[in-house]
Amino acid sequence: MVADMKSCPPSEPTTNIPTTQMLKYLQGPPFTGRQGPPAVWGPKYLERATKLLENPEWLLAAFDASVTEFAQAYRNYQPFRPVEKHFGAWADTKIPHGQSLRGTTDVAYRLAEKPRWDVEGGPKLSFRYLDREIVIAHAKPRPNPSNPKQASLRVDLILGNETTRAPILCEVKVKNDRNAFYALIQLLTHASYGVTPSQRERLVLYGSQRDFILKQAIPGRPATIDLYVMFVDQPSDEWHQKILMKSIALSRKLMSDERVRSRIGKIAWIEGEDDGSQGLTLRALTREA
Repeated sequence: MVADMKSCPPSEPTTNIPTTQMLKYLQGPPFTGRQGPPAVWGPKYLERATKLLENPEWLLAAFDASVTEFAQAYRNYQPFRPVEKHFGAWADTKIPHGQSLRGTTDVAYRLAEKPRWDVEGGPKLSFRYLDREIVIAHAKPRPNPSNPKQASLRVDLILGNETTRAPILCEVKVKNDRNAFYALIQLLTHASYGVTPSQRERLVLYGSQRDFILKQAIPGRPATIDLYVMFVDQPSDEWHQKILMKSIALSRKLMSDERVRSRIGKIAWIEGEDDGSQGLTLRALTREA
């Protein structure tokens, strides 16, 4: 069935990328100034998360409008990347990927070493690693964005839910990169690019593996994607915990609204630690509903 879909795209491609509300929010002034210790940037991010938790309507409406606008403007059935991405070593240190936990590529390397990953405390969160660092609006010739930054919107990891076969967009935060609120907004922006019919078809076509076919989106039936935030090898501090708790609460409130729930199956928060054998131990930070 996947091969048949590749040969029969359902509609004409177009690679115009609108400047959606979610993208403007993600790339706008609210998310500048994330440098320095958490005590410097923590208060303003906590305030923003708190305000949206108290009144999430703007964010819900922005997500809904962004999905609709992107679906109308962008249809593309090409692979997400021109050539397969391989692992190697960090250019500056020459340390092989996966040997340490410096960044997303190291996490991806370790996840790629096993066919299945289980999450302690989250039996419905088990997943397979599929791909890393894809530009979700990739096209050749290049897309036609109204803002050049849009064409490079990059998803850290593509995973697949082991039980439901739903695609998973995963944002990875390694070591001191640990702003949970920013990660949530990143994922919602990625999702507004990824839940449209043509993008779901691309995820099935180019994200599936021979022995693991992602669930297809059938017209007229619900077909959701999952969102995972994965914190790896991170120190804990007061501001991190405060922002994390607010962000988790906000994600739950968003999932209670049909505009999000009809498109996103779950928003999961996961912690990963080095297991001492160049692997990872994963545990859920929240109980599943």
